[in-house]
Amino acid sequence: MKRLIILTAIICLLAACHKDDDEYTPPEPQASKIQIMTVFAPGQLGDRGYADRVMKGVNALQQDNTIHADIEFMTSYDIKTLQTALLDWAQNTTSSPDGTPYSRRLLVMTELYMAKWFAGMTSALRDGDEILLLKATQSDAQKAAQILGAKIPVYALNISAASSVRTYARTYIDFLEQCGQSSHIRNISVYRLYNQETGLYRDSLVEALQETLQLAAPPAFSHMLDTEGELYSTDIAGSLFEKVYETCASTLFARAEKDAYDLFSIIDFGSSNSGADFYLMGKNSNCNILPIMFDCEYTNGFQRFNIIRHFDRALSQWIERWLRSQPSEMPLAETHGGWDGFCTEYIDDIAIEFKIRELTSWKTQD
Repeated sequence: MKRLIILTAIICLLAACHKDDDEYTPPEPQASKIQIMTVFAPGQLGDRGYADRVMKGVNALQQDNTIHADIEFMTSYDIKTLQTALLDWAQNTTSSPDGTPYSRRLLVMTELYMAKWFAGMTSALRDGDEILLLKATQSDAQKAAQILGAKIPVYALNISAASSVRTYARTYIDFLEQCGQSSHIRNISVYRLYNQETGLYRDSLVEALQETLQLAAPPAFSHMLDTEGELYSTDIAGSLFEKVYETCASTLFARAEKDAYDLFSIIDFGSSNSGADFYLMGKNSNCNILPIMFDCEYTNGFQRFNIIRHFDRALSQWIERWLRSQPSEMPLAETHGGWDGFCTEYIDDIAIEFKIRELTSWKTQD
C-alpha cells in the first residue's frame, strides 16, 4: 500500500512538472540599453594592420556573451556619406526592435582627423553619450571636448611605437658598423600615407628615430596624400596603389644599390601598403633592401619586417572597463607601448646577416 501511494505521488509530481513546462513562456529578450559604435574611414578596412586590428577587437566584443550591449560599426564609400550616417546615428538614440532609449552610448573614432566632424554633431549628441578617440593623446581629447562644448566626455587611447622604432634604428646602427660604414652618417627613410598635418601622427615614430639616430632635427618623410583620401574610390585607390608601387621601384631600390646607408626604411601607407608588398614580393627575394612596414602584419613571402600595434586588445580591454564604470569615470587618456606588450616587431636577423656578408664581400672585392 505504501509503495502504491509513493508511486501515485511521483506520477502526480511529474505530471505537474510537465504541465508547468508546457505553460512556461520564456521572457522576451530585453533590448540592450548600451550601444558601442566604431567608425572606420572610407577604404580603411582591409589594411592587414591597424584598422583590421581594431575590427578584430570589435568582433571579440561581439562574440563575448558576458557583454550586454549593441556593438556595431560603420563605414562608407566616401567621407560625405559617412558624415551623414554618423549624424543619423547621433540623432537616433533608441535600440531595435522596440525603440527602447539607450542609457549609454560610446562612439569610437579610428582616425584623429574625424574629431573635426564633431562640430556638426554637437546638437545631436546628448547626456549619456561618450567618445573614444584612437591614436590620440590627452591634449587631443581635450581639444575635441572643446568642440563639443565640454558636455560630452571624450577619451583618448593610444599605442606608442617608440620601442619598436628604437629597436629597428639600433639594428641599423649595428648594421652600419658591421659593414664598415661610418655610423655618423645615418639615414632611415620614412614613407607615409598622409603628411603630418593631415595624418596627425601620435605614434612617436619620428621622435624615436631622431633620438636613437642622434639627429639634429626630426627626419623628414615622404607622403602620398595631402587630404583625407576616400580610398574606396576606384580612381584614388588605383592611382595610389600605382604610386606606392612606383615609389618602391624608383626610390627604395635605386637609392640602396650597394649602399648600406639607404637599405633601411619605414613604410607606412595604411591600406595602400599592399602596393609596396606586391613590389617587394617580386623584387626583394634576395633581401636587396631591409625595410620595415608600420602597422602591418607579418606575412611569409613579403620580404620585409613589420611593426604591429595591438589595438584589438587595447580597445576590447578599454571597453570592458568602460562597461563596468560609471559615466565620465574613465581616465582621460591611456597609452600603451612596447613596455606592456601592446607594440611588437619582427626583424629577421638571418636576412640582416645575409646582407652584411654580401656587402662586406663586395667591399673586399673592391
